[in-house]
Amino acid sequence: MCGNEEAMAEKAKQEFLEFDHEKLIRKFSLKHDSENIYINFLTVTYAINRTTAAVTNKATGEPALHDIMMAIFDMLMHFKDQDELPALSGTWVTLSTIGGIIGAAHVARLHTNEILAPFVDKVPEFCAVCEKLDGKKQPKGDVSYILPLFDFFPVWVQFYDADDEFPATLQFMYDSTAKNFVFFETLFYCTSYMEKLFADLL
Repeated sequence: MCGNEEAMAEKAKQEFLEFDHEKLIRKFSLKHDSENIYINFLTVTYAINRTTAAVTNKATGEPALHDIMMAIFDMLMHFKDQDELPALSGTWVTLSTIGGIIGAAHVARLHTNEILAPFVDKVPEFCAVCEKLDGKKQPKGDVSYILPLFDFFPVWVQFYDADDEFPATLQFMYDSTAKNFVFFETLFYCTSYMEKLFADLL
């Protein structure tokens, strides 16, 4: 698996290095300088080196986690020949819907009792985490926030706490056009990353 991850990362980096950076900057309205292009992922600014394609946390200099790095490259290079960013529909759908029948089986692994256990009876703390990540409060759910996965690409997090009749549920909603931006697999790994991040911050 590690070897496969390394190969995927090298392929993504090479594709980025060979592409027109100025086109990417215009398309995504990205901040930049002669050395780096900058992009925000869940409010953290990452620097992409224009010579090496290394992706690092701008504030700390630490290398981006593999899943974050691949999400950034997928977002930038997905439908790379389109000059403009796709429009969002404003219609929210579940990750299972985006993934279809095969995807639904994978998504079920994100909602096990073991994964949801850290969120139970933590509604105020969960709300505070979402607000720290620039979330905008929404109706529906004990915790309900739209977060900027990327500045131009949101995710809607909905959590219902456990009660005497029903177990806790956690749902991640994306725009119905999500696959015009990234692959389903990228959304899956981003969702998994967010679950771990939320649990660590509670």
